[in-house]
Amino acid sequence: MTETPGPPATGPRTAGAGVSGVVVTFDPDDALLKEVVRAAALQLEGLILLDNGSSTAGVEVVREAVAAAESDPARRARIFVRFGDRNLGLPPRFNEAIEIARHEGFGFLLFLDQDSVVLTGASRALQSAFPPAASRVPLGALEAINDEPARLPTDDFLEDHFRRHTPPQVAPLVDDFLVTNSGLFVPLATFDRVGGFDETFFLDATDFEFGLRLWARGLRVLRVPDARIRHRRGDLAEVTVAGSRWRLRRVAPFRHYYVARDTLRTLVRYGWRHPLVGLYLLSIPFREAVLVVLFYPRRGPHLRALVRGLGDWAGGVTGARAFPDSER
Repeated sequence: MTETPGPPATGPRTAGAGVSGVVVTFDPDDALLKEVVRAAALQLEGLILLDNGSSTAGVEVVREAVAAAESDPARRARIFVRFGDRNLGLPPRFNEAIEIARHEGFGFLLFLDQDSVVLTGASRALQSAFPPAASRVPLGALEAINDEPARLPTDDFLEDHFRRHTPPQVAPLVDDFLVTNSGLFVPLATFDRVGGFDETFFLDATDFEFGLRLWARGLRVLRVPDARIRHRRGDLAEVTVAGSRWRLRRVAPFRHYYVARDTLRTLVRYGWRHPLVGLYLLSIPFREAVLVVLFYPRRGPHLRALVRGLGDWAGGVTGARAFPDSER
């Protein structure tokens, strides 16, 4: 493990073709993080872990996960760790990872959530898909498929639309306008062209903004069906809708604030370019409000967070926001 307490050294090395994973942690689950780190360390050439101001217990969880991975004789990855003293959100940490990767000579970054496990063969599938795809289309990034236990019909509708309208020359890959952080595979050259992640965002819609910015700059984002990530999002609950059973992802109230505020910010920037995507973005805060009313046991904090997010979007508020303990 290389622990980097300060900024990476200046004078980046020549970028190579190796892949480094990026995981930003905040009070992660012990057993799950060990699985995340081990899977990445076995398949990737590097792994950059950036802790976002976890508690003392959370920091120890990160250290133990790294120690367990480094004790595995089959490990491939060089592991780099940095501990932050406060939660800056995702974009500043992602941009830190980009600079570390440049200095260490990696050519690609694979972004993962702290609850995302790289399944066997995912990295190989992403790397092998990149050169032929790049030779046919101006490609900005690839994305692995997230095997998620919780999906909604609106998600499937948009994905089916993209699949039907993907040009045949990129098959079997699939167009993807709304990327997710988990499984996003980006060459460092893309960041040189379009910049890093927008630090006026904090958490939600960070990935949407980046993916739509790539499209706005003429770069395609494509999904790779053979590259898969197992992603567990939030607190899962089983619900019944019109006789069908669904697994619903429930999140903390503060997440609903950022969902409302920053999804609408993304809509205003890019929705006019892609009307269907714009309608989907517009639906997200209202969809979340309906889900809260129907399926959340404590509705008040979530609805207040959504309303506050809408108000702060209208007022132009950006960046991090303080929340009472009841909404964390």
